[in-house]
Amino acid sequence: MTEYPGFGAMLAWLLDRRELGGRELAGRAGLNEDEVRAVLAGDGPGDELLRRLAPALGFHAVDLFILAGLAVPDDMAPLDAAAAVWMKNTVVDAVRLPAAGRRELLQVIRSLPQEERKSSPGWAWCS
Repeated sequence: MTEYPGFGAMLAWLLDRRELGGRELAGRAGLNEDEVRAVLAGDGPGDELLRRLAPALGFHAVDLFILAGLAVPDDMAPLDAAAAVWMKNTVVDAVRLPAAGRRELLQVIRSLPQEERKSSPGWAWCS
């Protein structure tokens, strides 16, 4: 198994695959270009930055929190506490899927039954 390269390296890989530059990503996300450059250089991303980058990259913010190795905020956490066991690997693997595979996975996920949140999950996902 290879070592996790870090969020900056994963973000650089995504930008390369999408033929997107840091300046363009910053503009799409409403961020300062220096903020994006800092993350690409290895600085840890903050919550707000991840929330802004996600739609600019076509992701859900929770996916970027997981890729960054940060605890998922309660408002984004799944309702099923058992999901935390397999979620990190699922997201990391899903990023590597071709577009058709990601669409198929998303269809399956969206077809699963939903429940109302009864309480705050209060957990850290990626330790």
